[in-house]
Amino acid sequence: MNPTVAPLPQTERESRRAALLSSAAFFASILVASIGSLVVVGWELDRPSLKAFLPGRVATNPTSALGLIVAAASLWMHQAPRSEGHRELRRLAARVSAAVVAFLGLATIIGYTTGDNLGVDQILFHDGLGANRIAPNTGITFLLAGVALLLLDWERPSGARPAQLIALVPSAIALTSLFGYAYGVDELYGLADFKPMAFPTWVKIARTGGTFTGSYSADGITWTQLATTNLTMSASATVGLAVTAHSNAESNTATFDNVAIQ
Repeated sequence: MNPTVAPLPQTERESRRAALLSSAAFFASILVASIGSLVVVGWELDRPSLKAFLPGRVATNPTSALGLIVAAASLWMHQAPRSEGHRELRRLAARVSAAVVAFLGLATIIGYTTGDNLGVDQILFHDGLGANRIAPNTGITFLLAGVALLLLDWERPSGARPAQLIALVPSAIALTSLFGYAYGVDELYGLADFKPMAFPTWVKIARTGGTFTGSYSADGITWTQLATTNLTMSASATVGLAVTAHSNAESNTATFDNVAIQ
């Protein structure tokens, strides 16, 4: 006679599932905080392999790394066991951390929208950043992730949690970016005309009659066209190189080498 295994009661199954999801969130917060910390260490030690992880890819902005650490801390404080004496303090700290992440994303989006970088992403390692900024899609991700963390404990009378729906958007953005890097499709990890650029980067300007085409490359072999313009010029012209911070309130510095005219 075969033994009969009784199914777990509904409440016990839900408790086990909740414990599993809580453990997954806890370990995810540790992983994210570790990645952010490695990036900060990479900037401190000037190790490109830690700043970008992938060769020839754009270095992660150190303020982005700090945002990851703060977001992970917020999630960890939501999941960590709370003693009665520290319950409210942990909850407050988690919300403050979430608000910081949301503010970082909002400031980034405002900077791109107005064309005037607010400078939040230039605070850490300013002298070594050059034109490195938090990407606009990263700003959107931080804003929505921060809002989701702020609403993490809010449950509607129907049982729905808005934070879960909000978190789907930054998750989709992150996955799309990963696929973009994996398959080498710039449009998947850039946004509109804002495309991340690796440092150092090869640039070239090609002239055909009065048409000038600008391109950039991470390896000097595979080129990506950036823009084309038409100018009325004489047969001979003086050539120079310049760099811009794309902001009237800021200056920028760049070093050019291996310059050649063909």
